Amino acid sequence: MKNCLNCGAICADNSDKCPACEARARQPAAEPAAPAVCAGPGGGRCWKAALLSVFWCGAGQFFKGELLKGFLVLPVNLLFYAATFFAMVGLGDYEHPGAAAKVLPFYGKVLCFTAPVWAWNIVDAMRARKRE
Repeated sequence: MKNCLNCGAICADNSDKCPACEARARQPAAEPAAPAVCAGPGGGRCWKAALLSVFWCGAGQFFKGELLKGFLVLPVNLLFYAATFFAMVGLGDYEHPGAAAKVLPFYGKVLCFTAPVWAWNIVDAMRARKRE
């Protein structure tokens, strides 16, 4: 069954005119689906976003235009790099032999928090997003 575009009355499938108002009766065309940002063979943009997220948390979200997510994940990356820097400084401190015993447990706790967020960040960057 089709609806008349002029008056909205129901018309038969095989009729070209509306029985109520004699206007041309057509079925409204469906709207095409919005393409994904990561469209194309292999999702080229998604892999670029994921690669950016491997090196800097939030960079893939920035690349895809998801600024809020990028800013929310950014502190995790800064915490990871700061902890890595202090762990390297602490492990290289040969004048204080007990420094490594204090640094490694702290670094392990930081990794337990940042590693899952980092992994989620990469997976989220690979996901296709619909355009608004």
